[in-house]
Amino acid sequence: MADRQMSGLTDTGGRVAAGADEQNPDVILSMEGIVKWFGDTCANDRVDFSLQRGEVHALLGENGAGKSTLMGVLAGVHRMDAGRILLDGQTVRITDPAAAKRLGIGMVFQHFMLVPSMNVTENVILSGAVKDPGGTGERRPGFLLPLAGTAKMIREFSDMYGLGVDPDARVGGLSVGEQQRVEILKVLCGRSRILVLDEPTAVLTPDEAEGLFHIIRRLVAQGDRSVVFITHKLKEVMAVCDRITVLRGGRNVAVCDKSATGMDELGRLMVGREVKLGRRVRGTIGGGTTAGGDGGTGGTTARGDTGGGRGRGGVGRQTGTPQPARGTPDALRLEGVRYADAKGVLRLDIDDLIVKPGEILGIAGVDGNGQSQLAALCTGAIAPQAGKVYVCGEDMWGGDPGEKRKPFGMVRAGAQLRFLRSGVSHIPEDRRALGLVPPMGIHENLVLRSIDSPAFASAWGWRLKHGEILRHAKALIEMYDIRPADALRPVEALSGGNQQKVVLAREMEAHPRLLVAAHPTRGVDIGATEFIHAQILAARESGCALLLISADLDEILALADRMAVMYEGRIMGYADPAWPDMGAISLMMAGKG
Repeated sequence: MADRQMSGLTDTGGRVAAGADEQNPDVILSMEGIVKWFGDTCANDRVDFSLQRGEVHALLGENGAGKSTLMGVLAGVHRMDAGRILLDGQTVRITDPAAAKRLGIGMVFQHFMLVPSMNVTENVILSGAVKDPGGTGERRPGFLLPLAGTAKMIREFSDMYGLGVDPDARVGGLSVGEQQRVEILKVLCGRSRILVLDEPTAVLTPDEAEGLFHIIRRLVAQGDRSVVFITHKLKEVMAVCDRITVLRGGRNVAVCDKSATGMDELGRLMVGREVKLGRRVRGTIGGGTTAGGDGGTGGTTARGDTGGGRGRGGVGRQTGTPQPARGTPDALRLEGVRYADAKGVLRLDIDDLIVKPGEILGIAGVDGNGQSQLAALCTGAIAPQAGKVYVCGEDMWGGDPGEKRKPFGMVRAGAQLRFLRSGVSHIPEDRRALGLVPPMGIHENLVLRSIDSPAFASAWGWRLKHGEILRHAKALIEMYDIRPADALRPVEALSGGNQQKVVLAREMEAHPRLLVAAHPTRGVDIGATEFIHAQILAARESGCALLLISADLDEILALADRMAVMYEGRIMGYADPAWPDMGAISLMMAGKG
């Protein structure tokens, strides 16, 4: 490793680098000059990081910036190639996760490590966190599990920090937010004084995220615990953290206090340039020109009337509906749609919903209120038990009424092909499970929906044109800035943001008439978010209709021409994102509109 050139630390704006805190008695942890290589890639390039007692310290950066790798070194998941780690001023050697646990370091990973069939107590014991829950030093045979003592400890920590976890609850029956609290309990029961949370809100609803922030504040309130909060979300940094270390390209960029900086500066430090995620407006819908400028997210930037009443705080039916050319059919129309799941629970109950060519209709609401079923319905994954679904004027189920008689709305593959051939593209909410084949290469994932095309195959898809597939992939990799630019690399090796770009490239290059985008920037960093937003807006300008489903209200306010609020499968009402009445929107999200 010694022959490899490593660049030095950049200390932006005169801020103090982490290593300068070594003599500070408040510093519990110092990581100095950490270097970590993966093959020919330097993930951490002489990175410094320090953590003070009783603080929440954000480790901020884009996907692939080296955040998780650095904390993986601290947690014993990776072995560093150079550098040193100090706890309470003393150099320590962390060779594996067990060594990190013994030193009081616990990490909650982004992907939970739980056994769904076991209860909470059993999962905590399985983690190895609990050796002697009663603190008596009693030795017992390995086959006698400390169930009672561990359950008591879980209840104590749960009450102390407001976790609200039942030690007897089966993990498989818990919500995602509750499962994350179980992961936190595993760390607490291991007597960890340093907690590392890796992208902890990536799979949480806004309400669950706020609950997590409350728990974090309580964890550090007594000063005996410190939290490292790995994230790429600026709002979370400003909401819960005290200090911020910014990484970019595996290197330190800055260390600063939250009170001395703002989101605009942090965004610039993360990406290396100015980033704009505010509302982008235009004077006409469906035209080729854009009027106006960027406003703050959810701001009151004026824009031209597009065919509906636009007043401040306007909430009502079909507010601001665009007016396409006369005789142009709606890109999407739902009429009297009803859908119940396998348990008979009504998930969708929509009298009417329309998306017109060249508009973005945003669907807001707390996750779990029918948004997933709406996306599945509009892409042919499920069929309604009642009602009509029209895509560009075509009744998608009228030609095959037998589909509706299948139990629970299940459909055959041919039904989804009808939607594809009608010009429907889909950015699914779970890119790994629904949008990609992770072990396959980037080039293969980019042609999944068109593999039978004469451009890429002959003999009805049985003989692939590998050279054409590779050339197509290289062009899209450059166009959509997919990193690294290796078409043969398995897509599972990419960061979340680059995986999402693969899905985006494939679906956009189909030149859809209707794009159903479900949580398109969930778990994606600020740079990729800006890029994805730009592509969504470009699709709208080309005349594509977009159904934008997002639990991020700011995203809907930034992009949508109209917004509808869902609650328990129903459309509670519509609002104008340019002049949002947040009180009315909040009431609708709570089912009171």
